Amino acid sequence: MPRLPPATQEALDQAISEGAQPFSIVRGDGQGLYVRAPGLRRAIKLFRRSGTLSPAGEYFFKKRATAPPDRTYDGAQAPLIAGAKETIALRDGSRAATRTFHRGEWRFTALGRRFYADKRTTWLVYFPTDIRYTHTDTGKVYFQRDQLVESTATPLGALSIPSTLSRAEQEAEVRRRVQEFVAGLVPDEGEIVLASDYYHDYLLRKDWEDKLEVRVEEVSRNADGQLAVDALARRPLQAGRPWLYADRSQHAMADAAFEETDGKCVAHQLLQLARRGDQPVWTAEALDEALQRAWEKLYKDDDPYEGESWRDLGVTAAMAIEVCREQAVPLYIVWKDKQISRFTPERCHHTTAMAMVVEGTHAYFLDDAKTKEILAREDLAAPRARPSKRVAIEKKRARVPEASWRDLSEELVAGETYRATPQQLHELRAKLHSEGVVPKVRMANAKHMAALDVPIRRQKDTAQVVMLPDKADQCRRFAELFAADRGVAFPYMGESREALTQRALEHLLKPPPRRAIAQEAIASILARQGNKCAVCSDPLRAYEIDHCVARSAGGGDDLENLRACCPGCHVHKSALESGASVADDNPLRSRFNRETYQAFHLSRKPPQIVANLGEYDPSRGPVVNIDVMRCRFNGFMQLLRDIPVFSPLDDIQAFSGRLGDYNWLTGCRVDCPLRALPFWGAGWHGRASCEFLLDHGIITSGDIQWVFTASAHIPAAFLQERLAILEGLWREAGDAKGPLNALFGLWAKIRTFRYECHTTEQATDVLFDGKRLVRKAPDGMLHDVITETEILSYASMRPLHQLTLEQERMHLARILFVLRQFGRPRLLSIQVDGVFAQVGARLVPKVKEAFEAITYANIGDLRRRWLPLAPARELPGTDQPVYRVTTNAALQLPGGELSISTAALDIPPLAWRSVYEAGDGFYEGVIRPHIMSGKSARIEGPPGMGKSWVLKRVKHDLEAAGEQVAVIAPYHVAARQLGCGARTCHSFVHRFVMAGSFRGTVLLDEYFVVSPEIASALEHCTLHGTRIICFGDSLQLPTIKPSWRGRPVSETALHDSRMLKLWCDCTDFRLTTYRRGTDRAFADWFIAVRQMPAPDAVAEARRRFPPKPGHARWNLTMSHFRRRQINESIQALLARGQCTIRVTGGDAESQDYDCFVGTRLIGCNSIRPGITNGALLTVTAVSSVECSLRDDETGERTTLPLKCLNRHTRLGHAMTLPAAQGRTLEGRVRLWDIESAHVTPAHIYVAASRATAPELFEVM
Repeated sequence: MPRLPPATQEALDQAISEGAQPFSIVRGDGQGLYVRAPGLRRAIKLFRRSGTLSPAGEYFFKKRATAPPDRTYDGAQAPLIAGAKETIALRDGSRAATRTFHRGEWRFTALGRRFYADKRTTWLVYFPTDIRYTHTDTGKVYFQRDQLVESTATPLGALSIPSTLSRAEQEAEVRRRVQEFVAGLVPDEGEIVLASDYYHDYLLRKDWEDKLEVRVEEVSRNADGQLAVDALARRPLQAGRPWLYADRSQHAMADAAFEETDGKCVAHQLLQLARRGDQPVWTAEALDEALQRAWEKLYKDDDPYEGESWRDLGVTAAMAIEVCREQAVPLYIVWKDKQISRFTPERCHHTTAMAMVVEGTHAYFLDDAKTKEILAREDLAAPRARPSKRVAIEKKRARVPEASWRDLSEELVAGETYRATPQQLHELRAKLHSEGVVPKVRMANAKHMAALDVPIRRQKDTAQVVMLPDKADQCRRFAELFAADRGVAFPYMGESREALTQRALEHLLKPPPRRAIAQEAIASILARQGNKCAVCSDPLRAYEIDHCVARSAGGGDDLENLRACCPGCHVHKSALESGASVADDNPLRSRFNRETYQAFHLSRKPPQIVANLGEYDPSRGPVVNIDVMRCRFNGFMQLLRDIPVFSPLDDIQAFSGRLGDYNWLTGCRVDCPLRALPFWGAGWHGRASCEFLLDHGIITSGDIQWVFTASAHIPAAFLQERLAILEGLWREAGDAKGPLNALFGLWAKIRTFRYECHTTEQATDVLFDGKRLVRKAPDGMLHDVITETEILSYASMRPLHQLTLEQERMHLARILFVLRQFGRPRLLSIQVDGVFAQVGARLVPKVKEAFEAITYANIGDLRRRWLPLAPARELPGTDQPVYRVTTNAALQLPGGELSISTAALDIPPLAWRSVYEAGDGFYEGVIRPHIMSGKSARIEGPPGMGKSWVLKRVKHDLEAAGEQVAVIAPYHVAARQLGCGARTCHSFVHRFVMAGSFRGTVLLDEYFVVSPEIASALEHCTLHGTRIICFGDSLQLPTIKPSWRGRPVSETALHDSRMLKLWCDCTDFRLTTYRRGTDRAFADWFIAVRQMPAPDAVAEARRRFPPKPGHARWNLTMSHFRRRQINESIQALLARGQCTIRVTGGDAESQDYDCFVGTRLIGCNSIRPGITNGALLTVTAVSSVECSLRDDETGERTTLPLKCLNRHTRLGHAMTLPAAQGRTLEGRVRLWDIESAHVTPAHIYVAASRATAPELFEVM
């Protein structure tokens, strides 16, 4: 036992006997763990600030026979900043301070010095440079002036500085190291070259010291939520100089908010703006006394002023609320665009409501009554840190055509856009800061500004000043040429060349205008179909020409994609396609699921080869350079194979003897990297590369582990024709090469980032949970905090772009192959798409002749030319030359080495875990615990087994647990049958995926008919962490001709995909109790019929359920012609003796009939408010002018003009089978058209399962 003073030991004994519990103090110098002992005025410290036990602590825990808490900390954690204090979490759950912010400096605590002792802070340096670029074809030298180059692109790299130094000391050390680095560089012809790569030289500017930027990477996390709000409430507001920020409320700020107040901004504005009637609420003396009382009440025992006076340092927001509470003055406090605190008295007649916005250390009071009314209705909310990863939203930002921009002038007008050069933009920002105006900076990337949003006093809108990109004149010219060539409006929006080219390409990729189909083609289609509907086989009395694959999905106008349908089938198919489609601007863009995105898109790409291979030997003759002409552009233009476009339903499969579009190679049989070309190591290799490698014996089939094959393949000519158009227009605009290469660079991006600049007085006010770079703003008083946010998406252009990367390597392999035919050349270096070599002076002419004879038409016979028995695997191309040979070339030795890597790819197997219902309590005992634990599942079962009931229970339980839940279904009928706020998949996707976000759980009904486009959008939604729980029966009617990028896919593609298993956590709950009726044998019968051959199923249905006399309540048909016939006959029969009104008009699908009260209708064409597709309606009143309807499922009522009735409804005595799927039909159900050639067991299964009892089902 440690030795203690007797009094202390006695006090501890008494504390232990009374069960006293230790408590923590986490602020101030007294932080530690304490226990209160009876009879002592001060608590006894058990732990020192260092986290070690004091003698009293050792005695206390030994005597109590309990283990002391672990008061040490995790040294790898990121500290948390809340207001003026930075803390770390201790292992016992408490927090302790590491630094405090006082008068512009961070001060370390003893714990902080230990925590930061071995830590270093990363600083990045941005050098002002001129970038020199030598054109590889012409040799012409170009310059990009005044560009910032990050130190990571130079030998200096990122600088690591001890974190225990103050910020000023760290910056001084950074600048010292920069000076030392620059002093060590040797000038080249008067220019200091910071760094060089294959394309560029980075030349340090003469005025670099004046324009040098240094930025520090913050590692601390800024507190958000209520912790940040509490810290802000304690912040003294004392700014002497108010800044005009681009705040959403700045138009409502009072003039007094921008007056110099000598650090008394809160008191100054309260005195001027707070009124009760015509009199001020306070005098200066009364307000001073009230603030003193507020300080004493709030901070007497916990002073945020650290012993200094609040009159010198400023009033806190909490003090402002306290003085307003005394006088019953309403006060609303806004921070980070959120109302974080308020005081609203019960009665405040004739008293001016106060509202203030906190920015940095200044309070801006508002005087706009409407804005304060809005705040009075708003809920309180604590600002949250913005995530470092955000999901891409397809909705595009509206842009203003560059032609309507103004030239930059002295006076800026709100709502206008101005053009500026980079220098003008920097000068304008510095000028605005000197005038107290802080524009919002929009970043082009991590280094450069793109635009300024300049606030204009008392105006809601800002003035936008946008930096024009390089060669804006060429962009304007291209936009004009494109508009004239295509005959469309195509204004230049101020984009970069690559963004403009991408927008133009997306326009060219749209489906061409609809053209009239020749009568000869129509006659051929009708003859091919025997003058019958291609869907229902009815005789075609009237017809519509339908695209099997819709034009919006990429379907063409060729005869194979055209068919004739009756108007009813065409309307039904068009409606289903509309609900299953999701617009995509680029049909060449692949969309992966989470597994294939990780395994393919994020995997290593074929690296470009840059390497030194040997030394120059003067005795071997001149240097020859063989390179590929316009390698990247021709890589696309000379593609011979179709372009693969992947869908999220495409899975990676084990190799079984057939190559895929991409194939994972684990290794090769050749050790030399040059002889292994185009093999580059373990990774995904395209089909053409694999065939080349197999032909040359570089790999065997045993080296192929996985294959990845796309759902759609688009002819290469589809892209090549459009690239040729773009090249021609850019050539006329002045540059045929640069914009297209920049476009291909966009496609090469694996990850996308968005950079935002926040200019603020308090860097800790930027709530962001990722990487932050902090630099000084132009005035030197404010800080620019630059954040990097990764934009997440499963969309990818890699499958297309990698084809050209592999073409580069194949070209190098061919170059080396041809060189080897001339003996043993001396290889000096390889640079991306070119080889420097010495072949001997005598062979130079022959080598030059051999390469210049190679064209894209004969490159496939290249190997057979020297090896007659070798096969030729490639199709012929154009007569364009492939290679350019330069003799006596200037040798370039870029550095670098070659290597080969080998590795296998692990794709874990996925298998369903099926759990079958066994007795009562299946939901409560099995399904509910699984779902409530955060897992997903698929809930399946035949019709009538209670899937909808389970779905509603899941929704109720999840919402009761506070989770956001969306219920969606593919079609209107299914959504209406579910009720409970269900919506269609199409509606959900366009609202929450294309133009918004959803975080929660999606309950997806009838998942088996979801189209690939909708499935892709839902998978995109999972990037938010959205959970998808699937419900349905895969034995029902499948989706209508599913396709991806205009190419048909299997009807069971989603059902069979690994993505569905990932959605559902491989868990499959099977419902087996029949709940729609009481006759289980009937359910067993239609389940058995589903497995029969079609002829047997038809015969069995007719034998078991013959028709009964009279008409049935529900008549289910295959054909629309039959549906119309039945509706007409039953309506005429029921109308006898009734008071009727004749209904006429509508469209080609409508039919005239006599309407009476009680007529049953079905809603269609849901553009009419109050009418929903598939709604069951009953006429409650009808006249010659209008008709009143009641929705049988919801009870809602609506009224239509009689002339519109036929356009928005149809008779409801009969419906087609797809329209009946998902319904429970009470009453007799009769199935027609069973003799149709299109009838399958699935149709009988769906029809029978609609009925609630076997005696209510019959077959004609």
